[in-house]
Amino acid sequence: MNASKQPIYLRTGLFVNIILIALVCVALCFALHYYLSPNVSPWNFGIYLPPANDKTAVLGTPSEDATVGFDYVNEQIANGLIFQIASNLYMQKDGTITVLLTNPQGSGVSLLCAIEDAKTGKVLAKSGRILPGYYVTRLRQRLGWKNKYANIHVTIYAIDPVTSYSRGTIQFDTVLHPW
Repeated sequence: MNASKQPIYLRTGLFVNIILIALVCVALCFALHYYLSPNVSPWNFGIYLPPANDKTAVLGTPSEDATVGFDYVNEQIANGLIFQIASNLYMQKDGTITVLLTNPQGSGVSLLCAIEDAKTGKVLAKSGRILPGYYVTRLRQRLGWKNKYANIHVTIYAIDPVTSYSRGTIQFDTVLHPW
């Protein structure tokens, strides 16, 4: 009769081993999440983080020398979305795309810009958050894009500077010109 009973230390040891294995699995899940998304804290599951400010944004407006040969698209639509962008976008030898995107001081919103290939929908370039009163001259490509004419979609996103909620978007189609 006593032979069928297991000593208590074996049952306790098995329980401890299962708990340790479960904790290791949870730690590996957190590490994998953090590795796959390095710009995200491992503790913010389900919490929206607003986009970071664009590191290349400059306070003011582009100088007249920088805008020679560029026509501007001046847009003002509902919800305070006011911006200026070059009407002809050019690829540069260093792989950037000249956009001259300006967010005027009184716009009341922050801007984001995304340039997508019209055929595939892949994002070629994307800006960070452009605060009111700042402008971005060029966007760096995300993909190794060939120096050729391409039909593109340019999407401008307006973001409320306080709440980071969307205040509207506008999309237009144009051509990306080679250098």
